[in-house]
Amino acid sequence: MVGGVAFAQLLAIALSPIITRLYSPDDLGLLAFYMALISILAVVATGQYQHAIMLQKKESAARQLTYICLGLSAAFSVVCLLGVGVFYADINASLGDKSLGVALWLVPFGVLSASIFAALTMWFTWQKEFKKISANHIGMSAVNNGMSIGFGAANMSGFGVIWGHFIGQSSAALYFLVYFLRSPDHDVQHLKIRALMKRYKKFPCVTLPHSLFSTVAIHLPSLILIGAFSPAVAGLYFLANRAANVPITILSQSLYPILFGTFNESKNRRSLFEKKFIQVNALFLPLFIVFWFAAPPLFAFVFGAEWGRSGVYVQLILPMLYCKFISNLFTTPIYFIYERQFENFLFAVLITLSITVSLLYGAQRDDIALGLILMSLSNVFFILVKLYRAHFFVRSVGAAEHIKGR
Repeated sequence: MVGGVAFAQLLAIALSPIITRLYSPDDLGLLAFYMALISILAVVATGQYQHAIMLQKKESAARQLTYICLGLSAAFSVVCLLGVGVFYADINASLGDKSLGVALWLVPFGVLSASIFAALTMWFTWQKEFKKISANHIGMSAVNNGMSIGFGAANMSGFGVIWGHFIGQSSAALYFLVYFLRSPDHDVQHLKIRALMKRYKKFPCVTLPHSLFSTVAIHLPSLILIGAFSPAVAGLYFLANRAANVPITILSQSLYPILFGTFNESKNRRSLFEKKFIQVNALFLPLFIVFWFAAPPLFAFVFGAEWGRSGVYVQLILPMLYCKFISNLFTTPIYFIYERQFENFLFAVLITLSITVSLLYGAQRDDIALGLILMSLSNVFFILVKLYRAHFFVRSVGAAEHIKGR
């Protein structure tokens, strides 16, 4: 499944040089805004009950929880549709040059398809249908980017890239839904649904706020940049962050399970932590340094001259992205092993606040570069503190466990 998701991400990057020559930074900025709205609202739509699907031992319970997610998603999307219908003119007028125009009508249906996709991904994961999930991720990426290229080639610039994203996402949700409904058991058990909603009420009450916070934090830079600067600035940042993050994410997803298992089984975590930390940095830090120097001319050559500024943005945020990469490999497993989730959440809050303050200060000074530099440096600072804390855990707590185990 990871391989399919990685291939889908690489496919999107491979086709990006075509898309950036068909669409302007303003177009991609509005796409970033649309994607942020869909992602944030989709978190609310399912009530996060999809996470309870994986906890079930019986298929009947897993299926009823899937029905819960689908029902909540449909109801929430209807509410969104009514909201757009009533406040369509007011919303677009308040957004000004950031207005989605007629594409605003896609938001309720985009939320529906995104939430259906999230719920059924959990269902098919529970069913261990990993090939189906991988194929759907690849298909969604192909349709998304293919339709965007087609609309752009037909001179449907502007909202063509948003329509491409919508069609790709909707086709993936429909693909899953067709296979789900093909199953012979479609019995909706209302009493069991009520019992399951009561049994797992912590998911909408506790998990939903945490997931909503995390999702908002991911899209926060794009939202602030499009609100405080312009769609063009948000579009340039969107490409910079996307192009730099894909290879980092693929590397992280490949190495994380290996390091997590190694740390979890090790009896001398301090020595292992220090050894692996040196090895990983010795291997990847030189590559990041080379990329830092090459980014501006590379982006201008690959994506087109008007996107060269995205390469400069990459230079400004690359220290942050590298530290996040290292943090995911070393602090995340250590914080889980030593059950420091609350402290990890506090760091997430501090990092999100630092992003907000940095970018808003940059907007106040009308200096996007200053905002990105402050955001990057503040993130690096907090991540270095997290790394120090992770090393403290393996040094002090690990030593105590080692003595106790003798």
